[in-house]
Amino acid sequence: MNKNLIVVILIFNFLIFSSFLSAQQTTAQQSTAVEIETLLNSKTVTYAQVSRFVLEAANVIAADPQTAYSLAIERNWLSKNVAHDDLARLNNVSQLLMSSFNIKGGIMYSLTNSAHYAYRELVHMGVIFGRHDPAMLVSGENLLFYVNRLLAIQESQGFAESRREAQRLARETVAHSQVLDAEIADNDTPEEITILED
Repeated sequence: MNKNLIVVILIFNFLIFSSFLSAQQTTAQQSTAVEIETLLNSKTVTYAQVSRFVLEAANVIAADPQTAYSLAIERNWLSKNVAHDDLARLNNVSQLLMSSFNIKGGIMYSLTNSAHYAYRELVHMGVIFGRHDPAMLVSGENLLFYVNRLLAIQESQGFAESRREAQRLARETVAHSQVLDAEIADNDTPEEITILED
């Protein structure tokens, strides 16, 4: 009876705990969905909103927009002369994207780390299409597009890098097996072949 009671208590605790985790996950998903919907409906976004969404996409933990903005300022991902409630401009958003996603960029961006060259790098990479004014205000829809495009580019580059690595390993394996085949062919006695197999 005692064992049955322990089993029942454990099952009850498991069910309560798993339903609690499920509720938390659902709440987090709803929160993200509301945040995305808010961004899509915004004609302009603030630096706090931009920081929260970009840092979340870059897997940098920030609990709320103000914390995300403070972290971006602290790490010099945003210029110190922008306030959290200022409307976001494309060049500063470009700098935040480049920095938070750890994109190296070209020589001018590497030397200056400026918002202007961050904007030009993202145009060159195809994240920002066409000619825009770097000082233009960014809408929520544009922000979502830029982040999505950047993630797609990074994913395709990651796939290409992993494919190159797989091809390199395959070439090394073929070369190694050819060396082993040559060593086995050079051995005249069966004793030496059995030593190589062990």
